[in-house]
Formats: sequence, structure tokens, C-alpha cells
Amino acid sequence: TTYEVEAVGVIMGAWLLKHYLPAPPDPSSILTDGKSVLQALDKKKLASVQYLQKAIVDGLAQARAVDTQCHGEPTNHDITLRWISGHSNVTGNEVADMEAKKAAAGSSSPLLSLPPILHQQRGLPVSLAAI
Repeated sequence: TTYEVEAVGVIMGAWLLKHYLPAPPDPSSILTDGKSVLQALDKKKLASVQYLQKAIVDGLAQARAVDTQCHGEPTNHDITLRWISGHSNVTGNEVADMEAKKAAAGSSSPLLSLPPILHQQRGLPVSLAAI
């Protein structure tokens, strides 16, 4: 579903901040045009895709935790989730949409470079709403 795709985008954003940027900008923002993802996180309402909400919360907590070996005193990295209008000609959003389409068509990064939720279960569980 679109919700699942947008949730995975947020999970990937947190993963990239934690694992692929040596010194992420502080503060950082993860933008999504998936308003329903942000609303679900804000309201903490239960959904059939609650495992994705948990993965987002866990991923953000990990990305916010600054490595004490590199930075001395432990601190929290400021990361904000923000909504952005879809198809608004914002370069990063358009690139993210293109990459999501490639992934949906079967072109993806090596499994071990992805967040565990995307490779430990051989992908996302199938949503009954999507069938």
C-alpha cells in the first residue's frame, strides 16, 4: 500500500542518517509526502501495519543516539519528521519517488545494506488491505 511505501521511506531515512553519514547535520529532517504515516505516529493509533510504526520509532531512536566513542559525551541528535507536498518539484522528493519506483520494480540495494526489517523477514509482510 502507499502507506507502507511511505513508512519504509521514513525507516530508510533514519537508517541512512545512522549508518551512512559520518557526521549527520544537527538538526536533521526526514521529509515524507506520506501524511498518514506522520498522523499514525502522532496519534499512536493501532493499525494493521503497526510493525512499521514500531520500526520507525526504533529507527529514529537509533539515529538520534550519537556514538559516544566518536563524540565524547552521549547526546541526542535532533531529527524531525516533516510533511512535504508530493510532486511539488522538490528535488530530493522527486529523486526519492524515482528510487521507490525502481525498488518496487525489483531493483534494490544489497539486502545487508538495508534496515533489518527489510531483509530479516524476506521483505515486508503482505498487507491484507493490499490484496
